[in-house]
Parts: sequence; C-alpha cells; structure tokens
Amino acid sequence: MKKALLFFIFALVLSSCSKSEAPAPTPQAIVTLSDGSSVSDNVEMTAGNTVKFSAKCDNAQIRRCDWYIDGQLKSVADYLEFSPVQPGTYEIKLIVTAYGESQATVVFSVTVYGPYKSGTYILVEGNMSSDNGSICFVDENGTFYSDPYGQANLNEGRPTSPGNVLQDMFIYKDKAYFVTQNGTSQGQGARLVKCDAQTLKAEKFYTGSIDDETVWPQHIVVVNENKAYIRWSQSGMETTSGIRVMNLATGQWSPESIEGTEGAFTVSGSTKARMLLQGDKVYAPCGQYLKIIDTNTDKVIKTIDFGATRQTKDIAKGHDGNIYMLVSGTFTGGFYSPTYGSEATVVCIKPSGDSYTEKELPAEMQMPVATWSPNVGMCASFTEDALFFRMGTGYSTSVVARYEYKTGTAKKLLDVSGQSGLGFLVYGYLGVDKNDVLYVGTTDYSNSMIGTFDAKTGARLEKTYQIRSGSPAGIDFTYRFSDEYLGRN
Repeated sequence: MKKALLFFIFALVLSSCSKSEAPAPTPQAIVTLSDGSSVSDNVEMTAGNTVKFSAKCDNAQIRRCDWYIDGQLKSVADYLEFSPVQPGTYEIKLIVTAYGESQATVVFSVTVYGPYKSGTYILVEGNMSSDNGSICFVDENGTFYSDPYGQANLNEGRPTSPGNVLQDMFIYKDKAYFVTQNGTSQGQGARLVKCDAQTLKAEKFYTGSIDDETVWPQHIVVVNENKAYIRWSQSGMETTSGIRVMNLATGQWSPESIEGTEGAFTVSGSTKARMLLQGDKVYAPCGQYLKIIDTNTDKVIKTIDFGATRQTKDIAKGHDGNIYMLVSGTFTGGFYSPTYGSEATVVCIKPSGDSYTEKELPAEMQMPVATWSPNVGMCASFTEDALFFRMGTGYSTSVVARYEYKTGTAKKLLDVSGQSGLGFLVYGYLGVDKNDVLYVGTTDYSNSMIGTFDAKTGARLEKTYQIRSGSPAGIDFTYRFSDEYLGRN
C-alpha cells in the first residue's frame, strides 16, 4: 500500500513538473484605438490632441506592457496616452510580456501634423494707418483660431503680425508664404514672410529688393522652393502693374517684370487679382489680356486678347478641370461712369491646349471697370460646376452671384444687407469648401465679419466669424495648394 501511494505521489509530481515546463504560447498582441479599430503601420494625428493606444491579446494573459516612444520607456500599463506637442514622425514600440514570460513586439509610427495642416484660411488686411494684417484659421473639425500666426510668433509675450495690409498667400509643400502690401510700415512683419505651413512659425522675413517703395506687392504664386511670381501695382495711385520673379533662395526680387505683364493698370498691366498655377504654367489676367507664362523659362508663351476696353477680372480652376475667367464687357466713357457696349462673359479655357470659349452673362451681372474694383473675388467650387463672385458695377456691393458653367445658369445667390452680425458690404475673395459651405467676407471697415452660407441655396448657416480688425482680403483653403489641385506631377 505504501509503495502504491509513493508511486502515485511521484507520478503526480512528474505530471505537475511537465505542465510547468510546457512553453507558454507566444502572445498574439495588437494595438487598438479608442474606437476598437486596430493600428496598422502608421497613425496620423494633430499636435495638441491625445490618442489612446491599448494593448490587446486574445491567446494569452498579459502580465506586463512596455511602451516606448522613440526608444524611451513611457508606460508599463496596458495602454498609452500619446499627447505630442511638436509635429513630426514618432516610433511607438509595445513589448507585451505574458504569464510564462513569452513576449511579442508591435512597432508602428505616428505622423503628427501641425494644427494648421488642413482647413480654411481667413486673411485680414488691417488698414494702412493703425491696424496690421492678421491670419485666422478654421480646422477640419470646425475649431476657429483667431490669431494663429500671432500666437506662433510672440514678441515679449505679445502676438505679432505678418505685416501691414495683408493681401495674399500661397503654400508650397510644407511652407506657407504671405504677402503684405506695406510690410513693416506699422513696425512688424515684412512684405514677404515664409512660415512653417503646419504651425505658422515664421522662418524668414524677406527684405531688401522687395522693399522697393515705388511698388506694392499684392499677389503670389510659388513655383518651387526657389522661385515665386509676385504681381505688383505702382504704389500710391496704382497706375501701372506687372509680375516679377522672386528668387526665394537669395531673396532677390527682380527689378524688371516678366515681359508682356507690365503696363497700364486695368488696360494691359497685371490685373489686381489672383494668378492661377496649373502644372508648369501660370495663367495671369493682365488688363484686356490673359497671359500664359511658362514657369520653366519665365516667358509668356501665349496671349489671349479680349479686345480694347474689356477687362479680365478673376480666374479659377473649375471642378471639371477647366479654367474659368470673368471678363467685363466693352464700355465707353470714364472708368467711374461707363456706358457698357456688350455683356460680361465667362471664359472657359482648356488647359491641354489653351483653347477657349465664351458665354455671356445676363446684363445685371456686368463687371465693374473702375480701378477701385479690379477684381470681383471669384472662387470656384471643388465639388460642383459652379462659380461665385461679387455682383455689381459700383465701388461696393452686398450681393453674391452664382454661375453654373455647364448649364450657363446665373442667379443672384444672396444679399448680406440687413443680415444680423454681418457688415454692410461684401469684401475680398469668396471661398467655398468641400462641404459646399460658402464663406463670404463682409466689413464695416473697422471689423471683419465672415458669414457662412449654403453654396447651393444661399441660405444662412450658423457659423459667423467676428474679427475685430480691418477688412478681409479673402478666404483660402489648404486644398487649393495641393499637388492634385495644382496639377503637379
């Protein structure tokens, strides 16, 4: 009996030892996000936000988790809360140790973008005497930043400005460029400022040749990291205008305009309006002409003449890939009391060969020809075949028009007069985002009020942005500077 009992105990010990020495299964670990989805190779997020990563293992019990960020141990819990402040790419490594000491490793990257990578810009001019220009931003979540440039560029704890009378912007890759007409006249900024496009931290203030007091820089297209085209008007009375090449590497702004772009304001000189970059060509309205510039040679390779007294107004890329431009009708008499002899038109340009067609607008949609209204703030929808522009021939207007270029249908879309929380006139470039929200800048010359409207119906939407500064230069979108939109390879 004793022998049998001893044999049973011995067998039980052997069985227990056999079980303890069996290899533990390798944990099949994954990392999940708060919504339960699993992480693959890369996660994208915005600086200032927090993402929670959790360890999960279905085939083994987790004893310990070691979370590393760029090689530094940050947590031993079963989750990691990641709240990066600086943009960049971070490596996250998780080592899961199961009971039995078997391990598994999961490695992935997190790309952190600055808060202004994607969204809507509102540029505000300020004024020429006491108020500098400023930049506002609305991100893709609808968060409104009232002064992101100022906050990114503090001086003794106070926000600063990119310069006086902010006019235009352009984004090339990861750099944003802002043009101010009067530069440092109010003690801050420059006529051309280069910033990090995601944080708006200023990196370079261009000075020297661009400070030529005889001209005002007003609009910009950045061709590449070393070259931009900046259109200018003669300072003071804006009697002449043109387009000059800016060497972004050396900071040298050519004293001579690109041949064929300089001349009398609203007649043959560069129109005070945005230029359009498509591939290796820039489309530049110039008085009664459209000039097409080869960006490889900085030469005008084609001129389209719309006839004496007509004026090119604005140009934009349509949803269909074609280029659309507004041109006034002919007129007699002075700029300020014209008698029109023909209707304004919408010009459609095929970028493949630059052929074009024209369609007349209704008589009530004639374009202004006075030098005080050289453009009409036109924008094009990203999602439908529609253009939007300020409607009226006088110095100011409260009306916005919509034109559908496939059908040729034109209509008065909205009137801001009498609307609560808005200024009495529409000012600056309009903008319509990918959600068909139309941003309309208004002003009372002391404040800027940006209303939002349904781009299809003109109905007022909830959001209104109140900016206690000057007048809006215009609305712009990060998407408008993407390689896809600009036709870059």
